[in-house]
Amino acid sequence: MARSTATSKRAAAAAIDNDGMMDTANTRPVKKARAPSAKAAPATKPTTAAGQRGKDAQETVTAEMATLNAREEWFREYQDYNRDDGRQMIGLEGFQRLCDALKCDMAGLEPMVLSWKLGADELGTVELETWDSKIREMGVADNAALKKAIDTTVAKFKTDFASYRSFYRKMFDYLKTTPNQKLVPVENVKETLALITNQHWLFMRFIEFLNAQGKAVPSLTRDQWNLLLELSKSVDPKFSTYSKEEAWPSLFDDFYDWVLAHPVSDPEPIDTISCRL
Repeated sequence: MARSTATSKRAAAAAIDNDGMMDTANTRPVKKARAPSAKAAPATKPTTAAGQRGKDAQETVTAEMATLNAREEWFREYQDYNRDDGRQMIGLEGFQRLCDALKCDMAGLEPMVLSWKLGADELGTVELETWDSKIREMGVADNAALKKAIDTTVAKFKTDFASYRSFYRKMFDYLKTTPNQKLVPVENVKETLALITNQHWLFMRFIEFLNAQGKAVPSLTRDQWNLLLELSKSVDPKFSTYSKEEAWPSLFDDFYDWVLAHPVSDPEPIDTISCRL
């Protein structure tokens, strides 16, 4: 009996294969027990540097579109008409409304500075594309900020001659009555010079000279207009440093002769062009 039992145990042990299964006809297979496993958490996709850059770029585009729309809405408050070529324009009426909103005197210096800062080809006429570019360049977003930028520009003329030169030269275009005009009428020249130079002594003497010439000098060229500013930085009230041998326009030689023939008490020299505030 004991022998039979031992034999049965050996047979059963021999029947167990490497998978732990019973390989006999009379014994039911038994699987190995497996440890229970926790349910795997869903994987979180990491944010890559490229993905973050894309997100930042999208946010930037959205912000830029918002500010672009704001600038266009601002422009349309003063827009007067569309040109035949489709360009949207602020004309003279709209420009005057803008100046009124900024509390700029239309007879003063500020509207000229405003036109220049807004990139106007003609005084008081601004197109949308240029408006958007210049407003963005100035970094302003409303009328109060724009007025401050104009005031700052005018104040800067006192110490920044290069900035004033750029403004002064643009004034020639604003004095023309037609875009293709090559000369500007003397009457327009005299009125504007007194305004934009704060009655600097040389310009006032030049206006006197023009008055004395009458119809002999009906207009000025762009070259004469531009060089008049350079002359103001080159001579003293007695014109002691002026030479006809230098490459000045012949009109300035006539001006020099007139100054010598009509001496006045020495005016107070002004080294820097000073515009009205």
